Amino acid sequence: GAAGLLPMKTLAASPADAVADRNAAYAPHCAPIDLILLGMGGDGHTASWFPGSNGLEAALTAPNGETIAAIDATGCPGAGSNVHRLTLTGPAVTSARMALMLLFGNDKLDVLERASKADPLDMPVRHAIDKLGPRLTIVWAP
Repeated sequence: GAAGLLPMKTLAASPADAVADRNAAYAPHCAPIDLILLGMGGDGHTASWFPGSNGLEAALTAPNGETIAAIDATGCPGAGSNVHRLTLTGPAVTSARMALMLLFGNDKLDVLERASKADPLDMPVRHAIDKLGPRLTIVWAP
């Protein structure tokens, strides 16, 4: 079949208002994901899982089996001006059959080292690393 684009952005007034619709749209494609490509921010975030964001713990655990969660990253520098977001949940990301994480620069190598010893709520990339285990390949380039 042909490739298609499945946007997370909708016409809903807020990310929280779009969660149910995007869950329905994304769930069939995330059961499980064949390959996911991840990055990592300087604050240890990945997949819009920002340290200190409102909704982070629920996004990581998806207590009701959600595929999509709303995040309010107000006050999180890594989010920039786009603080109201939708993201894939922890289970949607970490059940992937294979994952790649691309990192560029010495600063990201330092962040990765700190994340390997951090609490996942303080550096959420740790959640992805731990749960994906050997299914994750990290590619770093200076």
